[in-house]
Amino acid sequence: MKKIFVILALTALFISTAVPVFAADISTNNGNAQVTVNGTYASGTTAAEVISVDVAWGSMSFTYQDTDEGKWNDKTHSYDDVVDAYWSCAADANKITVTNHSNTAVEATLAFTKAEGTNIEGSFTETVGTANDGVMALATAEGTAYAEAPAVSAYFNVNAGSITENGTLGTITLTIVNK
Repeated sequence: MKKIFVILALTALFISTAVPVFAADISTNNGNAQVTVNGTYASGTTAAEVISVDVAWGSMSFTYQDTDEGKWNDKTHSYDDVVDAYWSCAADANKITVTNHSNTAVEATLAFTKAEGTNIEGSFTETVGTANDGVMALATAEGTAYAEAPAVSAYFNVNAGSITENGTLGTITLTIVNK
């Protein structure tokens, strides 16, 4: 008798704890069931602009070769093999390369400031474009492979001036801004 009572009590307990299930709003039309499908929009975020560039500098070491008067020619009363003063540097020692790894286009601006007490003049020659104004435009790196990131180079040239001893000629300032 106890077993029957326990079984009846457990059955009553299970029936009283039944969980109701609610169906979606379903309508029927000629034997076809239809349900409304709803969507919720969640806006995404806009990625922040990231400016990331690599700058590769040549050694920026230059040699000033002063005038070589040559050799006195006593027959012509003039100098032979005269060489005017000039500036030189090793291959690519004057090269500046900017590589853009940003998700935005950037502009790299170069400026030269001569050292105090010198008469040095310098300029830049860009490898792309024709302005040679020290301004290099770089496209965004978005959608490019790392090794194929947009890159532009310029060369610094000493155009005028002279030195009589080793020392600092000046400084180059590189400024990066998004375009």
